[in-house]
Amino acid sequence: MPELARTQVTAALQKGQDVPFEQLEQMRQHGGITKQQIRKLVEKAKAKSFKRENKNRPMEMSSKRPVPRLREVVEGTKSPCMLCPEQQLSCLQKTKNADRKKELQLELRKVQQQIKEAQAQRQRQALHAERKKQEKAAVKEGKKVYFPKRSEKKRQELIRRYEELKATGRLEKAMTKRRKKNALKDHRYMPGKRKAEA
Repeated sequence: MPELARTQVTAALQKGQDVPFEQLEQMRQHGGITKQQIRKLVEKAKAKSFKRENKNRPMEMSSKRPVPRLREVVEGTKSPCMLCPEQQLSCLQKTKNADRKKELQLELRKVQQQIKEAQAQRQRQALHAERKKQEKAAVKEGKKVYFPKRSEKKRQELIRRYEELKATGRLEKAMTKRRKKNALKDHRYMPGKRKAEA
């Protein structure tokens, strides 16, 4: 075995890099390495720990055993302020750090929005169940089965929201907001000024 190849292999072994078995065998035959040292290196290669060099890289898995369908993933610990809006509010009041305060305010707003959406969803489901009940009663009385169109459902939902806003006194604010939104939409599709031709 040439001296240059031998030095390369020994340098690779010292760094802990993988060396092909053929090269190790050649070194053993030429007196560069013993059988015992080869056995140790092979055991070391077998017991290689599959770690990621970087957290963004995919995990390296051994090909000797099948990959499990459900991998064990370590879940991050949640702060106590993530539990409910009341606790988040108390955390927000106690916190002195400005950045943390902003984060908590965003989280609180997000949770409140989710609660609002869940309530609206429950209300829609209740209305849907009520409509179904009425339809069943009408069918029992001898009327034809009626399946409302999607547009009809939307119209009924708008009427319900309108009545709700009117009852709470937020109708005017909602209508101005809607007008502004529609004006922006219309403005977007208006043709712009043409460049003066030279």
